[in-house]
Amino acid sequence: MDTTKQVDDQEQIEEMAKALREAVKAGKEKETFLSHVSHDMRTPMTAIFGLTQLSLAVKNVPDEVRDNLEKIMTSSSYLLNLIEEILETSRINAGKVVTVDAAVKEEQVLNSVATMAGEQCRNKGLHFTMNIQGSQDRYVMMDAQHVERVLMNVMSNSIKFTPAGGNVTFSTSVQYEDGRAIHTYVIKDTGIGISESMQKRMFLPFEQGDTEREMNEGTGLGLFICRNLVDLMRGKITCESKPGEGSAFTIVLSYNLATDEQISLRTHQVNTYEDQVLYGKTVLLAEDNHINAEVVIKILNTKKIHSELARDGQEAVDLFEARGAYHYQAILMDLMMPLKDGLKAAKEIRALDMADAKSIPIIALTADATAEVQDRCREAGIDYCITKPIDPEKLFYRLAELFEH
Repeated sequence: MDTTKQVDDQEQIEEMAKALREAVKAGKEKETFLSHVSHDMRTPMTAIFGLTQLSLAVKNVPDEVRDNLEKIMTSSSYLLNLIEEILETSRINAGKVVTVDAAVKEEQVLNSVATMAGEQCRNKGLHFTMNIQGSQDRYVMMDAQHVERVLMNVMSNSIKFTPAGGNVTFSTSVQYEDGRAIHTYVIKDTGIGISESMQKRMFLPFEQGDTEREMNEGTGLGLFICRNLVDLMRGKITCESKPGEGSAFTIVLSYNLATDEQISLRTHQVNTYEDQVLYGKTVLLAEDNHINAEVVIKILNTKKIHSELARDGQEAVDLFEARGAYHYQAILMDLMMPLKDGLKAAKEIRALDMADAKSIPIIALTADATAEVQDRCREAGIDYCITKPIDPEKLFYRLAELFEH
C-alpha cells in the first residue's frame, strides 16, 4: 500500500473540504450583506414613496408642486427597480428563486402589462398596440408576478430604445393542448435594434449595448433576469433583430389549466374591501425608524385606523401584553429592529397566555420578502409579509382580509 499517496489524497480531500467550507461561508456572508443592504435601501424608500403619495393625495396641490411630486415618484420607481434587479440577480445566482403558481385569468397579466406599457409609450410619444389571438381567457396556473416581470423587462427595453414616433407591439397567441394553455408572447419594436455581437451576450449579467447611449442605460441585468425566470418556468425566450430595423422578442410559456378547486381558492380571496371594515380598528405598529413609523401611521389614518407605536421588538411584546386581550385588532411588525427583531417578538407574542395571542393577525413589514424569509415568518406565527416600500392599497386589502376572517 502506497502510504505516501494515501497521505497526499487525504491532504487533497481536506483542502477541498476547507475550500468548500470557505465558499459556503462566503456565500452566507454575501447573502447576509445583501439582506442588510436591501433593508437599508428599501427602508428610506418607504418614507420617500409614502410621503410623496400622501402629498399627491392632498387637495388643491399647485400644478408645479404636483409635477415635481410625480417626477419624484417616477425617479423613486426607477431606483427601486434597480435595487430589485441587483437583489434578484443575487437570488438567481444563489438558486433561491422559486415559482409560486396560482389560478389566474389568462388576460389579467396581459391587461396589466398593456396598461403599464401603454402609459410609458404615451409618455415617450410612441404608438402602442396590443393583439390577442386564440385566448378564451380561462383560469391557468401561473406565477403572475414572474410572468409580468419578464414581459415588462422586455417591454421596457423596447420602449427605452425606440425613438419618439416609433411603434411598440405586444402580441399574444394562445393554443390549448392536453389540459395546458401555451402562450406565445411577441414584443416587437421599431427601435435602434441589436447588433449580432450583442445578441450573443445580451442574456449575460451586466451586459449592455455597444452604443454610448446603451452603455449608460440601466444595470444590464434585465435580460439576464428574464432568461433565468423563463428557464425556471420551463419556457423559451428568443430574439430577432437588426441594427436600425428594430427588435422582436418571442417568449413561449406553458400553463396548466386550473381545476375547479384551484379556481375556488383563488376567487375566495379578497380583491376589494369596504372602508368600513377598516374604520375604528386599533393596530400595534412595531417600527424603529421614526420617519417610516410616521409615514405608516399617516397611511393608516387615511382609513381611520388608530395605531400605537413600539420602537423595538421587546416594546412590542410588552405593549401587547400590557394592553390586554383584544385591545389590538392587528400587529404590523418590522423584522429588523434593535433589542429584539420582529421574528422573535412575533414568537413571544404567539406564546403569551392571552385569549387573542394565537389569533391576532400579524403582518411583517420587510425589505426582504424571499421565500426563505417568508418561511421563517410562517414559523414565527406571522400571517403575511408586505415588502417595503409599502403599497397602501396592498396593506389595506390584506388588513381587510384578515379582519374579516
